[in-house]
Amino acid sequence: MYKDVKLLKAGTIAIADLSITADSASAFQTRTYWNFPAVHTPERPQAVEEIRHLLADAVRSHLMSDVPVGVFLSSGLDSTAIAALCA
Repeated sequence: MYKDVKLLKAGTIAIADLSITADSASAFQTRTYWNFPAVHTPERPQAVEEIRHLLADAVRSHLMSDVPVGVFLSSGLDSTAIAALCA
């Protein structure tokens, strides 16, 4: 269906020069607009504990209210986890 489809790297844009024939190699240029710095990725157990702690803190801070609170459930994992932390 499509011919010569190219993949752009993350954080890159393609610029098309419409005055040049599309078959020409110089018709398209790529430019990096965002470059994420490398970050340290913790080991899985440490990452799980950190996410659990951050999520519990976020839920706890939203439960402070002078009116009754509730949870809308979509049956997805995210809303189920939040509801479990509310209990």
